[in-house]
Amino acid sequence: VEKLDGNWTPNLRDLYHRLVLDKDADSKIKTIAIKRLKSKPAMETAGVMVKFLTEPNDEDLKRSASQILKINYPKGPLYNPDASEEERKKVVEFWGTWWPKHQNAP
Repeated sequence: VEKLDGNWTPNLRDLYHRLVLDKDADSKIKTIAIKRLKSKPAMETAGVMVKFLTEPNDEDLKRSASQILKINYPKGPLYNPDASEEERKKVVEFWGTWWPKHQNAP
């Protein structure tokens, strides 16, 4: 994955999407994939980040996922791993509600 740095195609984006959502992928691989996706934010990625937030994943990576979402919608909340469980749940619910309303946006 590290050798792909600097390259960008729709196929690579889709590969990064799959790596981020792969429950068996190493967290280092997920970190690299999220970093690459953050450098090229797109609405296609937003849906993947919403799904990532809803699944058991590294809390810091969830913050990164919400940062990608905020690029698409700056008014949205940021996932804070140090917040209470209730606050984290509210952030995930916000993005889960936001995504269906915006997934067909250009």
